[in-house]
Amino acid sequence: MEQSKVKSAIRGFLQAESGLNANTLHDEYDLFTNGVWDSLMIVSFVNFAEKTFGKRLNLATMVEANIKDIKSLSEYISGTPKPENAS
Repeated sequence: MEQSKVKSAIRGFLQAESGLNANTLHDEYDLFTNGVWDSLMIVSFVNFAEKTFGKRLNLATMVEANIKDIKSLSEYISGTPKPENAS
């Protein structure tokens, strides 16, 4: 799937689940620092992503660097996750 479509789908999920608007959810909006991610939201995202993108996410590589913002999430889903020790 095209990167812009992946980002758009992720942004749509985050808008629906968090109530934030599209202008706030830019590609590098930190989902941890801004309190969007909690354990339930991450589980909901995994469920959404696996259904939407048709691929099973590797939870072993689901580290903060890979899910901190929309840009990182889209790279992670597209198969280019950052190493565990990346910042």
